[in-house]
Amino acid sequence: MAIDEKNKKLYLKEKFYKEKSRLSTTDIYDLNVANIDEITDLIVGDNAEGRLISELYKKGLNIVNCERSWKYKSWYFRDARL
Repeated sequence: MAIDEKNKKLYLKEKFYKEKSRLSTTDIYDLNVANIDEITDLIVGDNAEGRLISELYKKGLNIVNCERSWKYKSWYFRDARL
């Protein structure tokens, strides 16, 4: 992800999305490995899934919790283009 504050643009690269699926940690690990270029590629996970992020990290993924900041709340980029 990259942020262009001056032009209010967010640059995101979503590799995959599974809605309402009941995937195991191993399934999620396998999906991530299949969708990254290198095992060292940085993956930013949702803060709400701290346990899962920890498990995926222990399995060898370079995954971290996202940082949430008041500066980047939705109101800040309400006119942003994705």
